[in-house]
Amino acid sequence: MDLTNLAAKIASAEHERAIWQAGRRAFCVEGPTALNPYSAHSPSHALWADGFEAGRQMKRVPEWVDGSERAKPVGGRTMEGGA
Repeated sequence: MDLTNLAAKIASAEHERAIWQAGRRAFCVEGPTALNPYSAHSPSHALWADGFEAGRQMKRVPEWVDGSERAKPVGGRTMEGGA
């Protein structure tokens, strides 16, 4: 792979990441009523929607396991900070 091709792939990945982050930010700022600014037929529409859904998942309340113990998120720590 030559440097020109590598640079183009890096630029493309950064562009896709920016679109995904815009979707996540839209959910955090505007909430579930935010509208996807991209055409439904464009690849950017799906990227934005994936970021939006990631924002929605971040805002979810942890589920109770058995009424006394919280579900442990990735990393093994509870919301109270225990292991």
